[in-house]
Amino acid sequence: MRVHLDEREVRYAATASLDGGCSEGVGRVSLAEGEVSLELSPEVAPALSAFVVAVLRRAWANRREEPAPWPARITRWRP
Repeated sequence: MRVHLDEREVRYAATASLDGGCSEGVGRVSLAEGEVSLELSPEVAPALSAFVVAVLRRAWANRREEPAPWPARITRWRP
């Protein structure tokens, strides 16, 4: 869920539900450069973290290609 948006960055609350439990944190995207950071606790596997970063990076790229409001929620899952 989007928790913050200003002229510099957008922040999303991040939740990763796994078989072994749940990790929560925040994902940040710099609007100028598209730099993405992700903080989850407890830490998750590097592959899952890379996937979440890629989703946020793609959301940034989509906004640059076609200006649109940032979505209130980004949902992705893998079966």
